[in-house]
Amino acid sequence: MMTQWEQTWAAAAKNDNILGNISPGHKPTRFDLQRNLWCTLNRIRTSHGRCADSLHKWGMRDSPECDCGAEKQTMYHITFVYPIHAYQGPRIDCLTTPPKCIKCLEELKLDL
Repeated sequence: MMTQWEQTWAAAAKNDNILGNISPGHKPTRFDLQRNLWCTLNRIRTSHGRCADSLHKWGMRDSPECDCGAEKQTMYHITFVYPIHAYQGPRIDCLTTPPKCIKCLEELKLDL
């Protein structure tokens, strides 16, 4: 059964989440975070959160555009590209969670 799951995982369509960087069975770090930070971190890790692109897909927003002018406001865009609060570190930091990553989450002024 595990082999079948691993084959399905390997064949799955890739998107902009960072979970492709980890193997099945990996235990996420930072279970000690406050719930709001833990939720935000996992929304970034999975690229599923309250961004304009998702809200548009869910019929809760007229457009997927970002207020900075980008065509789509995705979780990746908010976290790593958006000019006001882009994280200045590698994406893998969302998995390894060094102190600078946690500090950035704490200072983020958005409810993702």
